[in-house]
Amino acid sequence: MGFGLLGRQWSVWKAAWQAESGQPPNRAVPEGPVVEFLPEALDLQATPPSPIGRALLWTILIAFATGAICTTLVRIDSVTMAHGKVVSSGDAMPIHLSETGVVTAIHVQEGQAVTQGNVLIELDSTRKLAETEPQSHTLVSEFLRPAQETTQAEQKAGLQRVRSPIDGVVQRLAVQAVGTVVTPAHPVLTVVPLSRLVEVEAQVESKDVGVVHKGQPAEIKVDRFQSVYHGSISGHVLRGPDNKTLNAQVGLVSSIRVGLDRSTIQVGSTEVKLLPGMAVAAEIKTGQRRMIEHLVDPVLDSAKERVRDWNTLVDAVRGFLTRRNLL
Repeated sequence: MGFGLLGRQWSVWKAAWQAESGQPPNRAVPEGPVVEFLPEALDLQATPPSPIGRALLWTILIAFATGAICTTLVRIDSVTMAHGKVVSSGDAMPIHLSETGVVTAIHVQEGQAVTQGNVLIELDSTRKLAETEPQSHTLVSEFLRPAQETTQAEQKAGLQRVRSPIDGVVQRLAVQAVGTVVTPAHPVLTVVPLSRLVEVEAQVESKDVGVVHKGQPAEIKVDRFQSVYHGSISGHVLRGPDNKTLNAQVGLVSSIRVGLDRSTIQVGSTEVKLLPGMAVAAEIKTGQRRMIEHLVDPVLDSAKERVRDWNTLVDAVRGFLTRRNLL
């Protein structure tokens, strides 16, 4: 019985081989409606092989070969991400007080745009302005005097209204709550001129410091506007990474400066001007690498890390055994 089964298998294999090689199969197998009632082995002999399997196999092989060639030859940009904010490229204008006072109202917030003459902060002076000695006004520069103009009624009440001397954006607001006592020793806020050009100050993680250099191209994406719809702004690195500082979220970071080719972004049909304080993300192009390197390098780095950990463990065990005189 075993030889009979092997014989039938041999007949099936031989018929399939003849069909694949183009030779006519053994016509001893019945044809026509009778085939539907044949055993499965004979049914396989009578049914021609489907070309779908062969086509699928060739498709997979061609796709695999094409992918291998592309990942080996094609180069893509290597990008380093750096998050930061828009800053003014010029000197900011600090606002100092002429005397000590208590904050009674705060009319602005960090990053808010103001025009010349806008009230920024209201103060209750510890002494009336009318009683202030003339020399106290020397603490305020000539261009800052309009920032502290008050009315006669306010002078009698001992009130000050700190006004913006220029058109600009509020930065470094040192007063956060009503009732805070402020002194002339420190500026209460800084106004950044709108007429100045803007740059990007971003933070680069310590692991990327070695690949970021002055002159590299960059693409700036404003967090407020989705880059998918509004695009990005081209620029270049003006200053490479400086001294490292500790960031509570990402660890050690270094600051860089990125110059912008333009200071506006297209939002629909409107050109929106970039203001100091806007959060941005900078994509710095640090070079080109093969696609296969992007795929393989993380695996190799992980393997090296595992080998390093294993070597450390082996050294620790060897040291322990040596101290116990077991080696």
